[in-house]
Amino acid sequence: MSNLLNSAKVFSAKSNAHLGDTENMLKHAFSEHEKSVSEALSLSERTMRNAIDAHGQSLNSLLDTHQRNALRLVSKTWIGVILSLLLIFAVSWSALWYTGRLISQNVAEIQAQNVTLSKLEAKTWGIEFQDGAKGRFLVLPKGTTVDAERSWTVGEGKAKRRAVKLEQE
Repeated sequence: MSNLLNSAKVFSAKSNAHLGDTENMLKHAFSEHEKSVSEALSLSERTMRNAIDAHGQSLNSLLDTHQRNALRLVSKTWIGVILSLLLIFAVSWSALWYTGRLISQNVAEIQAQNVTLSKLEAKTWGIEFQDGAKGRFLVLPKGTTVDAERSWTVGEGKAKRRAVKLEQE
């Protein structure tokens, strides 16, 4: 039995040694495997991160392009609106300026005609011409006397004045 016990001890020692060697070999193999898996995961992570970054950059560039195009479109629209408003303002101002100029010219012409009329009235001593249903008359100012045979009257009431009838020969 002692042989058997010795053999069992030797077998146990060999088995333990073999177990230790197997453990070491498995540890080493698992360590290598863990290392390769870790490297593969790191590589995969870098690849995915690079792909995500590239996709993000392309999206940012696309968004920037769309934003510039939208801004350009909005700018063109507002520039068109502003230019249209400026054109309307300029046309309105021009029309007002031209109308004001015409009014001032007409006022000046009316004033000149009033001056001429007052000069004519001063030279004619207030005699007026009247064309009516009864004929043409020179209406004399109040206080003027006329030959009674040729005298006519024009107007009624207080506006009644003496006149001379004009006849064509």
